[in-house]
Amino acid sequence: MLTTRQLSLTDDGRVFHEHCLQVLAALDDAEVSVGQRTGAPRGVLRLTLPGSFGRLHVLPLLRDYLRTWPEVQTEVSVADIIEEGYDLAVRINASSTDTRLASRVVAQSPVFVCAAPSYLKARGEPATLEELATHECLLFSSRTRRQH
Repeated sequence: MLTTRQLSLTDDGRVFHEHCLQVLAALDDAEVSVGQRTGAPRGVLRLTLPGSFGRLHVLPLLRDYLRTWPEVQTEVSVADIIEEGYDLAVRINASSTDTRLASRVVAQSPVFVCAAPSYLKARGEPATLEELATHECLLFSSRTRRQH
């Protein structure tokens, strides 16, 4: 005789109960995992920078960013941003026709024309940009763009 104080499960009931316990345990694990996330950035941020600009302007900002978000690690290098899987690339005077990239100008960089005083004394100081064509010049160039 069974009463409400004495219940026993069938074999199928025990199997079902065991599966339900596993599902509930997995649900608890999922809730704890999501509950531990604070919305703060975490993980690895991969970025590629041009040399001197990165050292002078980006790395100081990155240092402050990492102090604010200590669960972020960074990988910084100069590389092909798409093939290497970078999240962010900072470039100077670079334009891309690659439709896989989204780009935005974040700052302007001045261009300088410089000469040694001894060169100017020997060759004269150009008064216009056109006059530079008659001078011996070192030009900055990159794989994507040559600047005069």
